[in-house]
Amino acid sequence: MRCGNCKGEHEHVVDVQRCYASQPQEPTAGQVNYLRDLWVKKARSAVQPFDAWVEGSKMKGQWTRHCVSQMIDDLSQMSDWVNDPIDVTITTVTVPDGIYTVVNSSDGYVADSRCTLRFRGCTNWATDLPDGSQVVEFLSGPDNESNYTGFAFVVKGKARVWKRYKTNTSAPVTALAYMLSANDEQVKEAGWTYALESSRCYRCNRTLTVPASIHRGLGPVCAGKAA
Repeated sequence: MRCGNCKGEHEHVVDVQRCYASQPQEPTAGQVNYLRDLWVKKARSAVQPFDAWVEGSKMKGQWTRHCVSQMIDDLSQMSDWVNDPIDVTITTVTVPDGIYTVVNSSDGYVADSRCTLRFRGCTNWATDLPDGSQVVEFLSGPDNESNYTGFAFVVKGKARVWKRYKTNTSAPVTALAYMLSANDEQVKEAGWTYALESSRCYRCNRTLTVPASIHRGLGPVCAGKAA
């Protein structure tokens, strides 16, 4: 079996994996250039600037051919946001940045019992993402501070779902469709649901300790901004 790390031959896949682990090599210039182009094409800059990801990978010891190859594979599975909208009914409601839990209802939006989504602004926009665009992530683990996985952009009220998540029956996609077609009260209700279950502000995710704040789902600062 040909090894892309040492350019030699190994008998088993596990031997190739060990080679990558024991003799990590920096990615080639071709890999880096290709990844940089994908980074822009897939609007990944909206989540993290390319150079910042490179520096973080180097600090973690992950700036290797193998890791870059894996990232290329992952990005290749994502669709180009400009060509891949999903059809949802759009109202004039704009979902504010925050965290929302959509519970299975008579509308039949969420197949699972509930789905928690985080909306946040794209602070480092790609050149082809207009102002006001948002990244949408779903809660994919037990830690409601860090266990979020991105799956879509919202651009001018339209959902742009990444290729690997583009199935209209998946809980994150159906929950996103619900949020983008909800009215103001339904958006607030989804925020309250998250806040009541987590005792955290649904706008900034800080811990709420005062009963009145928990009841309204917002801390005093966020409540003042929302007023």
